[in-house]
Amino acid sequence: MMFQVTRGGLASTADKCGKEVTPEAQFCAGCGAPLGKAALATTAATGISPKVWIAVGSVAGVVLLGMAGILGLGKWYEMRANRLFTDAIELVQEGQQAEKSSYTEAFQRYKMALDNGQTIIRDYPSTSPAIRLMQDETLGSYTVKELQETVVPTMQKKADMEGDPLAVALLVLKKCSKG
Repeated sequence: MMFQVTRGGLASTADKCGKEVTPEAQFCAGCGAPLGKAALATTAATGISPKVWIAVGSVAGVVLLGMAGILGLGKWYEMRANRLFTDAIELVQEGQQAEKSSYTEAFQRYKMALDNGQTIIRDYPSTSPAIRLMQDETLGSYTVKELQETVVPTMQKKADMEGDPLAVALLVLKKCSKG
């Protein structure tokens, strides 16, 4: 407890919060810190000064806030993973539609869907979307493994050929000679 000279006489403030308290107060109404005889009694009973108690309380508060943040972060992770999951499903559907007109566009959509699936598994492994993907649940029509090993490489080849008319002509000729 600190004392200050004011116009009305002697006033004191709590060490912890600086709030003005009456000289006869045993505890600060603002922060609850023991004052005067109560502070001395706390120190005598425990052997620990009020400043140490304040430090311990501050650390405990920070720990509790941190835990609340972690719990909130877990919810945020789940929401983020769910968003990536639904976006990936939409991207697969868009890729399937794009195959009708542009392999390049289809490749880009499938690649983004694959990136989303891999991000979920890598960055949000404890979320329900990650667990479902690791159990081979599909993103629309394909699993992450199918996108990685078959769909994206195939679409990339088709997209590369789409930009090369000679490659397209050779592919058509190859298919016609088989059939």
